[in-house]
Amino acid sequence: MSNQLLNPLSEAERPESGRTVTCLCIDMIGSTKKTIAFTTPKIDRFNRSLVQQIEPHLRKLDLDKELLKFTGDGWLLITPHSNLIPQLCCLALIQRHCFQEEMANKSNSSKDEIPPLRIALCQGRDIAVNLPDGRQDWVGDSARRATRAVRHCLTSATEILIQDAIVTASSLNRDFTLAWADIEARADYEKHKKEEPLEVYTLQSINAEAAADADVSPFYVYTLNAIGLGAEAQATAEKASEQILEQAAEVRDDEPDRVDRVLLPRWDRLVAAIPNPSFVGRMTQRRRDYGFNPSAIPYNICIRDSSAFPQAVDWFERMRQDGIAPNVVTYSTLVSKAEDHATAKDWFERMRQDGIAPNVVTYNTLVSKAEDYATAKDWFERMRQDGIAPNVVTYSTLVSKAEDYATAKDWFERMRQDGIAPNEKTTSALFAKDLSTATAEELLNW
Repeated sequence: MSNQLLNPLSEAERPESGRTVTCLCIDMIGSTKKTIAFTTPKIDRFNRSLVQQIEPHLRKLDLDKELLKFTGDGWLLITPHSNLIPQLCCLALIQRHCFQEEMANKSNSSKDEIPPLRIALCQGRDIAVNLPDGRQDWVGDSARRATRAVRHCLTSATEILIQDAIVTASSLNRDFTLAWADIEARADYEKHKKEEPLEVYTLQSINAEAAADADVSPFYVYTLNAIGLGAEAQATAEKASEQILEQAAEVRDDEPDRVDRVLLPRWDRLVAAIPNPSFVGRMTQRRRDYGFNPSAIPYNICIRDSSAFPQAVDWFERMRQDGIAPNVVTYSTLVSKAEDHATAKDWFERMRQDGIAPNVVTYNTLVSKAEDYATAKDWFERMRQDGIAPNVVTYSTLVSKAEDYATAKDWFERMRQDGIAPNEKTTSALFAKDLSTATAEELLNW
């Protein structure tokens, strides 16, 4: 896998002057030695699995919009948002505990074949830059310090080092167990490589007791569950759930907006952090007991985050069993997770039979899953008949599925006529066609 930037910076994140940026460096120890004997198919599976392994954790921790780069030996996750530091710590703990086992499962390898990790979290002054190929990046001290710090991790265990400035500024010791690390006293410390003072702590665990209140972050609950502390996670979430429902019941008449916009959405995310059917069902009943309508959101999140389609269907059946009516999000997610076009179509028809109208997301998924261009076009026409306006995703998919350049160009023009601006994916799909029939004037005008 080559170096790549998976999440570009937003316009608001590209200041001309420098700012404090945080970098989490996740480094595989001895990855070349471990993988040098892999066959080409196996190394390809390994590389694809690196993305598949980290992606769901990023999404669950609200880190999926931050800048993620592959280094060749691991990841750099970079953010200018200091409020995300606790989530970065959670990700570090999850990777320490889960990386080798999850990678082994996803890449069809033995756990011994997966390199262990060393992890460091550092801050520094960075500037946002535009690279020659149009990508954006952060350049400065954050990644430099993190990649230097990770070299001082103990290789006998997956150690997580955190720069002392981060600990001091963010009060991490309230919610995490930390210990001072005297790296200069370590036998393998190479002082001649020390380019600046490095004061660090080791991150050991989440302080579950400190997190167990109504304001507990769903991220902490998710992390406890992910690292094998399921009982602690459920106890923490159950206690917090009760406190949230008590608060909501107390203020439902005087502060209905707070209940609907703050407290119950917090409850939804908290319960969904533990994808255990009996737990979610039990918490749903407690919500009913307090006089609140049950929510489809935790079930929809669990369907979305299911690792396989059969598991997603199991969540759907549990949802019905618990008396929760599926909605457009439920069915659209199942259409998306379906293993093939035929299965997706079956769920689409079931959705219509249930009296739920599909939306643009549903139709875009079906256009994408279509096995050929003609079927994709049929879904587009059906979409228009249902009064649903196509968007840039719809047209980009049709440009990609078009059988030749002329057809792709027609969709490109139709898109413009509909007032929809093409994006990078649209133009890339167009230029991926055989351009031998395109005139020089056409190519210059694109």
